[in-house]
This record gives sequence, C-alpha cells and structure tokens, in this order.
Amino acid sequence: MDILDAIYKDYPEIAIGVLFFPFEGRMLPYMPEFSNYQEIEENSGAEEALKTLYSALDRRNATYAPVNFNFGEKTVEIGRHRGLTTWTWTYADNDTFARDYLRGLNGMTTDFAWKTTELIESISSADVTAKDGSDIEKPIAALRSGETKALDTAELVRIEELDKDRSLMIWRYKADLTLGGESFGEYYLYSDPFVFTKETSENSEPAAVTPSEPFSAEKSANVSAAADGNSTVNADNAVSQSASDEAADNAGQASSENSSAAPAGETASENTPAANSEEAADASPKTGTDSVPTLGGIIACAFLAFFGRVKRKTEHNI
Repeated sequence: MDILDAIYKDYPEIAIGVLFFPFEGRMLPYMPEFSNYQEIEENSGAEEALKTLYSALDRRNATYAPVNFNFGEKTVEIGRHRGLTTWTWTYADNDTFARDYLRGLNGMTTDFAWKTTELIESISSADVTAKDGSDIEKPIAALRSGETKALDTAELVRIEELDKDRSLMIWRYKADLTLGGESFGEYYLYSDPFVFTKETSENSEPAAVTPSEPFSAEKSANVSAAADGNSTVNADNAVSQSASDEAADNAGQASSENSSAAPAGETASENTPAANSEEAADASPKTGTDSVPTLGGIIACAFLAFFGRVKRKTEHNI
C-alpha cells in the first residue's frame, strides 16, 4: 500500500489498477487493507462488499483488477453504475470470457485477443436536422479490427424531448456476441446521445435567390400612362408624344428646323424642342438606371415641349 500512496501523492491524476487475488497465502497477507469481497458479498451482501472495496480504492484513485473468478460479481455489477471500474484477468476459454463481457466489465485480459476482432467498439452519433427519424442516416460501427460497417438495423431511441422541435436521442443496436466464429448470444449496444432537430420552415436552408437584373432604360418595357387617354411613354425617351391633340396640331405649325419631336421608341435629338429649351431641360424628369419616368413628369414634359414650340412660333412671327 505504500507504493499506491506514493504514486497518488505525486501523480494523483493516474489511476492505478490493483491486481487482486483474494485467497489466503497469496496476495491478501501483503494487502491488509483489501478483503475477500466475494466472501463479504455472500455473508453481508453486495452493498457492504462495495462499501468496503471503495474504502480502499477511492482515496487512492485506484481501480479494481481482480482475477476472473470469485471477485464478487454482484458487487461489481452494482458498482459499475456508481463509477467503479473493473479490469479482470486472465481469460482462456470462450465461455468465461462471454459471461464477463456481457456483465459490462471495463477491461478483460486474455491471451486470445484475435477472437474479439469482430466485436464493436463504438457506434457513431452526431447532432442532425431532418424532417423525421426515417431521414436520418444509419450509424457506423467501428470494430476492434479497425474496420467499419453500417448498422442498417440500428434503432432510434428518444431519451428526452428538449422542446417542440428538438429531442435527445441515442442509437440502439442488437449485436451478436461471436468469439472465434462461435456465437454466445445477443446483446444491446448504445451510441453516445445526440440532438435530433425536426426540420421546419424556420430552420430549413433558404432557397437560392437569383439576383434580379438592374433596371436599364434601354431594356425597359413601354410604360403606358392615361394622360388624356392617348399618351404613351418609353423609358428611353426624354420627351414622347404631346399630351393632347391640340398640342400635336400646334406643334405641326412650328418651323421645319425645330418641329420634329422624338417619336415613341426613339431618343430625342439635340435639335428637338425638348433638347433646345432650357425650361424643358430643367423640368424634365431624369431617365436611365437611376430613375423611372412618372405620370406627372410625363405630362409636365409634354406641356413644356408644347409651350416651347408655341413660344418659338410666336417669336418667328414677330
């Protein structure tokens, strides 16, 4: 025990396995703080045996490593759920190995480890979001041989409902205990817990959005406006047709060099009244990629174009 105490003093993080052979004349005389736990179990029950065992192990951060018989099977079974770790030795026959393996011991020493290569060491698990449980991919098992395999018959088990969309789950898998090609019955294995989130409209991936093409005056469609019932405006025109028949008639009397207004679908030239008139240039709405002509702006442009033509006609007559 002096060795255990010395190791715990200098290296408290190290767990020491105490090899134990519970028979008089073998190890017990050299380990006075340990007892025959099988005997205590038979005489006083497993709870008393576990209490006695912990009194020797806990204060030294040690583990229980007995020979594989008469080590207090019930004591180990109840202690496994309270943090007791047990490492038994040494197995030679399959029957004894299968018996203790199904007891859930932490470690087992054998001279025939090759027989256990097909045993599962772990089952994969990870948080997942899916529409329902049937959409979750089955887990992968890691074997002692280093190989992996899919567990197509694994079952989902709900441990706890966290909220309306999330549940704490585990995988459960019924395995066959096979040693060296010989079957010793079935047993269940479980994965680590994981969170299953039910897919909803709120947490689903957003649909890809195709960016819309920027507004272009050259590519925009004609914009129809009911200005006295006969006005049509194109976005790439500075000025279109006049707002009324009277304006069109008066505009037709203008001098030939100043009479042509840009028709719908064409851009006004620098000789048009709208381009030459300062009033029209100041009041006309801007066009292009920055703004779109409005109904009020269209009527104003038509009115100013007409006004400019009348003004020029008057000056000509004078």
